[in-house]
Amino acid sequence: MDLSNFWQGAIIVIAIFTAWTTWSQHSINKEKLKLDLFEKRFSVFEATRRFLSIVLREGKISLEDIDEYRANTSEADFFFEKDIVDYLKEIDSKALGLRRLHEEIKDLPRGDKRSENAENISKYLKSLTDKLPELKTVFSPYMKFKTWK
Repeated sequence: MDLSNFWQGAIIVIAIFTAWTTWSQHSINKEKLKLDLFEKRFSVFEATRRFLSIVLREGKISLEDIDEYRANTSEADFFFEKDIVDYLKEIDSKALGLRRLHEEIKDLPRGDKRSENAENISKYLKSLTDKLPELKTVFSPYMKFKTWK
């Protein structure tokens, strides 16, 4: 056997091994990216669920809760399409409306305006608490690994 044939064969084996290693690393990195994206998306889902649970449990929302919700969902537009970003903005807007109405009603005497505010608080509460059971359905298209090919 000629020594040059040996080295040519060794070079081919090394090239095949290098190509296989590169392909494996690429596949691993692709799966890692999927997992990282899932974790980011899940943290937004979890923050939203936690926020809506507070509304359901307390019947009102504090500025601290709103600030925490905003901080935990602020990067959503990097990880989701417009539908989820709009959905999160709607929750934020309704929570602010609920907060505003709770503040206004404190100083109102009994009467039509107070009754109107109480009715509006009920509408905001219902709107926000209705979002909790639908949350998984809304986020579901973004959370399934099998769709990320």
